[in-house]
Amino acid sequence: MLTIRQRIFTLTDSYEIRDHAGRPRYTVWTEFLTLGHHIHVDDAQSGREVGTIDERIFTLFHRADVDAGGKIFEVKREITFFRPKYTLSNGWRIKGDFLGWDYEITDADGSVVATVSKELFHLGDTYTLVTEKPENELAALLAAITIDMMNCSN
Repeated sequence: MLTIRQRIFTLTDSYEIRDHAGRPRYTVWTEFLTLGHHIHVDDAQSGREVGTIDERIFTLFHRADVDAGGKIFEVKREITFFRPKYTLSNGWRIKGDFLGWDYEITDADGSVVATVSKELFHLGDTYTLVTEKPENELAALLAAITIDMMNCSN
């Protein structure tokens, strides 16, 4: 389980993602003064970059290119009216609840890869991410950050 707690009132968007024991696991930061979002995710222990998210800005619907440690995929928002949905070029699908606070990430056969839940009553957005398999953690985390980026861009 990872906890994503975003800071508020900062000039640039940077925050830590912590594991179930409260230890820093990843550091997320965005480039300042760029056209579209460009997000970096670093390993908190080594400081080495482990993933990036690049928002595509000249598209009709939200799209982003994600690099999760060499696993590259596209996240695309689908046209929906009540429940947000996203498709990923790696075969995953993401479906949110009516308010867009809780999401389920599933693979091509419908098996749950991860769940993302928003925790209420916190200063700043706080989410928990639970992955079924450790090898999916980074890609699921980057997908969750991408969805939050797309929702904030609306």
